[in-house]
Amino acid sequence: MRTFDDDILTHITKSGVNISETEFVKLDNEEMPYSKNWCPLNIPIHTVAEEVDLNYYIDMIINYFYECSQKNLLEHEFEYISTAVDIKLARKLVLKTSSHQAHNIDDGREQLKASEERLLRHLITAYMPQLTDLYNQYATFTKNEEVPFKATLIRLFLWQLLRDIGLPHQGITLVETDLFLANNPSSCVESDHYPFEPIYLWQFLQSLIGCCWLLFLQTKEEKFDCYTNGIIAQMFRQFLEYTVFPNAGKFEGSALTDYKDLLPIKPVYKMYLNIGEPHTVRDFLYQTCAKKGKNPPCYAAIKDDTKLRKQNGNNAVMLGHKIMFLEGKPNLLMNILHPVLLLKKKNTDLFSVSLYTFRSLGKRKIVYCMAKVCPKIFTDDGSVDMEYKLTFLEFYEIVLQCTYEKVERKRRIEEKCKQKEFMLLMKESETEQEKR
Repeated sequence: MRTFDDDILTHITKSGVNISETEFVKLDNEEMPYSKNWCPLNIPIHTVAEEVDLNYYIDMIINYFYECSQKNLLEHEFEYISTAVDIKLARKLVLKTSSHQAHNIDDGREQLKASEERLLRHLITAYMPQLTDLYNQYATFTKNEEVPFKATLIRLFLWQLLRDIGLPHQGITLVETDLFLANNPSSCVESDHYPFEPIYLWQFLQSLIGCCWLLFLQTKEEKFDCYTNGIIAQMFRQFLEYTVFPNAGKFEGSALTDYKDLLPIKPVYKMYLNIGEPHTVRDFLYQTCAKKGKNPPCYAAIKDDTKLRKQNGNNAVMLGHKIMFLEGKPNLLMNILHPVLLLKKKNTDLFSVSLYTFRSLGKRKIVYCMAKVCPKIFTDDGSVDMEYKLTFLEFYEIVLQCTYEKVERKRRIEEKCKQKEFMLLMKESETEQEKR
């Protein structure tokens, strides 16, 4: 009891009056570095997921179309605006308002909002079995066998889904999707980008609806001929049918599949945090490339008393959503890709414990590795967007790509040396035969 923090009790008692019997308190995790505040989150636990609060997105979408109609920017889209109430009511919404029409327009917007919300909930209910299966698939895809419990998705796995369905290829960054979900006051997420934060099913639905809207804003290619099906519901249905379901399960990349146990993931995350969460392409290059003719800073070098050893095992989730690395049998991939530091050769790279170990690749090759993970870092004119922000998953994938390129370069150099040695031996044998 001596170590108990009195401030924690103070914060709990202050907000305790807002907690009902059907809600539980989700306090901040001490391992989460960027928790927003100490205020408990009131999360209903007896409400079905399809009853999730959608007001934030519905208001945003209706306001967007309304403002565009006022500016006469999207007249062709308003020809298809949907409503289950009187069509004249919807037409009032898109007309320019005047002082004597303001009250009618406000009533029309409220009725249109109620109609759109009802139709969107009907659609979510209809697709709930597929959405639940998708949630469970990505909550457990790192396990080869079926888990005997109900797993919870984490943000790291949600990023994997968003990569698989191709959002980064459409110009929507993972950082952008995080912020869009965090800005929703009803999402109750505790951080913006923490990769190991649990994402519950209702938050998963909110994230998908937000991504659907971001994709529409990016492309604006869909046309909605749905007077009775709801424009938001129709938009979300097309997003599920043509973007999510056909592409889910492709598992792009290898950080969470083939190489998920290559390294303890928490130390890799700490390396990511040392640069920044999130950090830009510029920040990553600054931590990997030294100036020409100069060595990296001395503090990044291996110290004489540093004890390095290989770690073989598996990343696992224990009780309380805590990530641990359970040491076990030797990992073949670890033996191939991990730097051979224990041998202490004279030519051992002193900076092999930092990202400066990739400096030999050069800036151009590192940018090439980054583009394989984040193709949109190249702008339309072919230049590199140095302010493109990277999530932890993208950072890890880029590190693996750079590791592969470094190993391949070393292999090619060794092959050339062996070929030269072989050619020298052949020449020596030929000269000996000629002498005979």
